[in-house]
Amino acid sequence: MASEPMVRTIYTDPTAPTIPPPVRTGATAHSESMVDQVKYAQPLERVHGSGLHDWGIGEGMAISATLNQPGVHVLPGIAVDTAGRHISLAETGKAEIGPDADNPAVAPNLTPVLASGAVLPTAGLNGSFFVSVRWRETFDADLWNSSNQTIFQMLHTPWLKLELAAGINDATDDGTRILLGRITLNAGNVTALTHERRREAGLPAGILKFWRGETTSGALNLKADNTFTAELRARAAGGLEVKVPGATDQIEFKRDGGNIAKVAFGADLVVGRAANGTETVVIDTAHGNITLGTQGVEGDVVVMDGHNRRVFVVDGSTASLTIGANGNEGDIRVMDAAGQPSMRVDGATGDVIFRGLLRDPAGSHAGVGHALLKYLPELTNGSLTNLHRHFNPGDASRARVDWLFTNGTNPTATLDIAFGSARAMTAYVTVAYIDPRDPFDNADVIAAEIYRVDGQDFRSFGYIFGGAQIGPDGDDANCRSPVFQGTASRITFRLRSFVNVDCIAACVVFPEF
Repeated sequence: MASEPMVRTIYTDPTAPTIPPPVRTGATAHSESMVDQVKYAQPLERVHGSGLHDWGIGEGMAISATLNQPGVHVLPGIAVDTAGRHISLAETGKAEIGPDADNPAVAPNLTPVLASGAVLPTAGLNGSFFVSVRWRETFDADLWNSSNQTIFQMLHTPWLKLELAAGINDATDDGTRILLGRITLNAGNVTALTHERRREAGLPAGILKFWRGETTSGALNLKADNTFTAELRARAAGGLEVKVPGATDQIEFKRDGGNIAKVAFGADLVVGRAANGTETVVIDTAHGNITLGTQGVEGDVVVMDGHNRRVFVVDGSTASLTIGANGNEGDIRVMDAAGQPSMRVDGATGDVIFRGLLRDPAGSHAGVGHALLKYLPELTNGSLTNLHRHFNPGDASRARVDWLFTNGTNPTATLDIAFGSARAMTAYVTVAYIDPRDPFDNADVIAAEIYRVDGQDFRSFGYIFGGAQIGPDGDDANCRSPVFQGTASRITFRLRSFVNVDCIAACVVFPEF
């Protein structure tokens, strides 16, 4: 329904020179009353009802019936149609129930509206029908006749009608009349009744403001008033916002007498923000993820038992998991696909119980089962254990050995011995063979050293400088230590033979285990 122009009769004389202008005297003419009613009051009702409301049922308008008995009762209530007209089915009023009431040649068929409703007859009908109600007025012929044709009065008589369900769809259910429910009839008797296509009236608004009663008092003054408590508004970027004014205000979801059965959010993300707007808790429903914490805010998970003890704590600041508390030991249970326990860590005894094998992360051996656990005492008496002894050339507990060669043509050689990750180790280089090609004198120098550790110049264990061959202090020609002990992933060895000497050196790395 669009907006309408509105006109009303003015009952003062706007042309008079006095302020306020005088009220016009005499009786209101019929034409003036008609202007007020037809051009102002009725358009005002339609504009308000259609522009500030969505059509539908406002209150009541229930339908009821007795199973396998004829007749449908429509109870008192209020609705508004798409034109904005109010439909009031009121107790002590009347309702139109004639199926052809819109035919001017057919006399009105009015029925009283009781507390139990207005009865809509169903005799002789079969099939599925919707019960509808329309706005309608009926001229009060009885009053006109009884007043010797002096009183002209219209009665508000909502039109109740049965409409074939086959003719009702989304296009025809357009608010020109309001559907109250669906019934199925067999020879006029009601065999089924549902609330299908009942629609409640709506209220379009950009902002809904909520107020509550509040009592305030000062030293001498007392006051009871309404105070603003919340608002529901359209979000500027789309969606909905709920706002409260106070820092201690809360938003609660609850029902009288118990809990709500379920609160569901059909959202890809459910986000909790800190006071500064930082998102600190994110529930990603599309992937089933929960993220706690963000930059500047650590995330923790704390589970309490019935005695308020912290028995399960995931601490984001220390990246630690703590299970159990004083008086309530923690256990870890791992179940297999059949629901049977396959591993358990018992917090009460400190035991680890398992049904499978102990394996290394690389999966490089067959694993250690219960049959080899008899060797476990060797782990605590200082000797080697038989639980894990194997050769792995890529990431070993066995020594790595290689050779370096130099001669007059190639007087300098380097060699890397590397591992996949850092580990504790001892490394050294030793000269194994020297063959001078000319008479051996003080110019024939051999320098075997650990040149780099993880790519960094190795001088931690001392170095030698000075002389014609190994340069001043800090020069790359300085001779570093032949031994390294520490943690590293790559050792670079260097062998140099000055003047004319053939030389061979052995390079050895012992990873510790």
